Amino acid sequence: MYDCFNHAGNGLTNWLGQDPDKYWIQVTDPERRGDGTMVVSISTQNENTFYNCPATEITLTETAAGTAIFRSQPQLLMSEKKNDEEPWKWKVNHAKDDATHLIAVGGEIWLEYKTKDGQNTIRGNIASVEVKPVIKVKPFILRADGTPVMSLAEVKVDIHSLRERLAPIGIRVDFDDNFQHIHENPSGVSSDGIVDEPFSGAGSIRIPDDCKKLYSALSGASGEISIYYTNRLHLTTTSGGEGNKGTSLYPNLFDGTVDSSAIWFANRILINCHKRTKWTLPHEMLHILLQKEHTYYPYNEPLNRPSALWYAPVWSGTGGDDTFESSKRISDRQAIDLYESKNPLLQKPQ
Repeated sequence: MYDCFNHAGNGLTNWLGQDPDKYWIQVTDPERRGDGTMVVSISTQNENTFYNCPATEITLTETAAGTAIFRSQPQLLMSEKKNDEEPWKWKVNHAKDDATHLIAVGGEIWLEYKTKDGQNTIRGNIASVEVKPVIKVKPFILRADGTPVMSLAEVKVDIHSLRERLAPIGIRVDFDDNFQHIHENPSGVSSDGIVDEPFSGAGSIRIPDDCKKLYSALSGASGEISIYYTNRLHLTTTSGGEGNKGTSLYPNLFDGTVDSSAIWFANRILINCHKRTKWTLPHEMLHILLQKEHTYYPYNEPLNRPSALWYAPVWSGTGGDDTFESSKRISDRQAIDLYESKNPLLQKPQ
């Protein structure tokens, strides 16, 4: 299950049929033996109803005359809502024989159809998307001149993007929707922004004092990844202005000897509310989960592009973050490395 996009001019006229994650719907119905076709409905149900896909009629064709075995064209589960809704990829979204279906990790696929005489309905859960590990996140929204730098609704957009990026490799993202997310800036943390110098160190990591004050005052529980939305990020003394979109801190940030403060303050993400895109949080999260920098080999491996941590687009031919969703998927190599790392942040589902 992952996002897929049939870009005009890329030659992928049968992109769905070529996808290794495709599946089929198959029904054996002796009462319809010899009918040639039958119609069923499939839908998805998820704990988070945002990812529910309503019932869509699918035509099944008898595999051979008289077999009573009916099979659909290839279908694909989608983790990215925008990709599922694109009308020109396959069929108009949710119209008859639309072959893409939105679903979240842990979601269920449901099948329904009428018996041939129309008197009874056959309905059941035919498959589920396995939850492998779970990560827990806790967003903190800071203030600028007393006003929250972002709304919780905007943060939820970022969480949706993160979920959609991690769903293809079976990772579920949990966060407490009822937690008090908006906070006063801790003492020593300016409302103009934080981090007036970069994380630095030769063989160890030196964390700026304002970051230490922020991290000490506001922190998630053990095993949670803290995300801080701040007014600005001044990441270097030369960039000026608002600096980068985001930054992350993890124990082996510079592949050197890690100092105690880096371990104590690890697994935290800073997001610049003014410059962030929908890819900023997933990008920084992959740094933490993989414990790798940009120079890590698969980020630049052409055979594994598109990469969630490298913003090079695949089909559009232009730079920047506003490229199609397919240019943001996690490569197979990254997924293997992530699971082999046995990162304790990847927790067993309850």
